[in-house]
Amino acid sequence: MAKRGELPNESGMDNLFALWESFSLTEFEGNKYQVDDGGLVGKFLLAAWFFTCKALNMEAIARTFKLLWHAKKGFEVRDMGNHRVLFLFSEESDVDKVVASELWSFDKYLVTLKRIRRQAEMKGLEFDSAHFWIQVCDLPGV
Repeated sequence: MAKRGELPNESGMDNLFALWESFSLTEFEGNKYQVDDGGLVGKFLLAAWFFTCKALNMEAIARTFKLLWHAKKGFEVRDMGNHRVLFLFSEESDVDKVVASELWSFDKYLVTLKRIRRQAEMKGLEFDSAHFWIQVCDLPGV
């Protein structure tokens, strides 16, 4: 076996390859995952998907939306991976106000929002639409 800081010798690599070849996940192992909704009692959840390839900075997201949303009792931010974020509010009226605005962006990228009841709903949540306001000027014949 190789010591710390050294590369394994050729036979050690062969052993690793052999172990990797026999590695597999069973159906049972795949279904063991459970999402913990602990601590969410009395919270109102808003799921967000950030349309960007950049890494998300949760602190920057929290600071930015805190200034924009002016939530009565504030909110928590949780990184759910894959550019998805969970916002936890204590007041339903704060969620109503945020969702009513319909269109949000962060760092010049679109952010879509959806209400959810439980954190477990994030797994299969589809962000498949966004509402836009457009203004059309100087149409002929109008």
